[in-house]
Amino acid sequence: DLPLTAFVLFSSAGGMVLAAGQANYATANAFLDALATHRRAEGLPASSLAYGLWETRTGLSEGLTEADLERMRRQGLPPLTEAQGLAALDTALTTTHPVLVPLRIDPTALRNRTDELPALLRALRPAPARTTAQGATGAGGVELERRLAGLPAAEREATVLRFVQEKAATVLGHASADAVAPERAFQELGFDSLTAVELRNQLNAATGLRLPATLVFDYPSPVALAGYLLGAFAPPAEPTAGRGILAELDAVEAALAAAGAAGADATAGGGDGTGDPAGHREEITARLEQLLAGWKKLIRPVGTEDVTERLEAASAADLLSFIDNELGLS
Repeated sequence: DLPLTAFVLFSSAGGMVLAAGQANYATANAFLDALATHRRAEGLPASSLAYGLWETRTGLSEGLTEADLERMRRQGLPPLTEAQGLAALDTALTTTHPVLVPLRIDPTALRNRTDELPALLRALRPAPARTTAQGATGAGGVELERRLAGLPAAEREATVLRFVQEKAATVLGHASADAVAPERAFQELGFDSLTAVELRNQLNAATGLRLPATLVFDYPSPVALAGYLLGAFAPPAEPTAGRGILAELDAVEAALAAAGAAGADATAGGGDGTGDPAGHREEITARLEQLLAGWKKLIRPVGTEDVTERLEAASAADLLSFIDNELGLS
């Protein structure tokens, strides 16, 4: 009901591009942006400035560490200077747009991001150079896949662990992966909800997997996370036909052992040992012998013949000839 010339709301880009781990904060700022839009629709003055981070350490930014600021820079969103922030305010008061987003953009860092960009930033991302435009699963394969290619099994675990340490060190702003102790909990290393999401995003891009946002809480140390990634990224090879047959034979062996034990128990208990399956011993034995004979025929080299088969089918004359040829006797 007042003749206002300006109604200015200081919102935050957290409602649009910086919301990882800041759901409540993002929601509050999105409400301010919606309020400004509603007032303008009613013909009332309103401007909501969804600011990015300022260099000046005040309020919420007082607790930020250098690692936090470095994370913002890696995302392509360096802080605003005081002059830039105030110039944005002056500009907002001269426009009819209800919501403005004063946000610094580093095009190079934005292009290098491997996670999915918020919708507001996608059109601002420069197109990648043609010679390097492969993506996480391009012709060169995902990063972890390339590292593991050709490695013996004994080296894969250490390689994946080092990979996790390197990514964690980058997110935390450390110069070396050695600063990330393998057995130490991520929370003790300094991870919070924001850095946890960033690590997940980097791992998604480097592995081609779709990992949960709760990854570092589900697998709370680098060594635990490395074990999970090794199992998820490099599952056991598909079983060959030979392995499948051996697995079936293991089951047959276990069944035979159980049948033998059942027969022994029946005999020891005064029974006649003819209960099922022990009572089918002769039939089982005959089947096994048939299977073995058939298998030997299958694997016999072409042009060879089993000596036992020749002897069983031979006449007396054939036997004498066989002795002469094979043993050199007359």
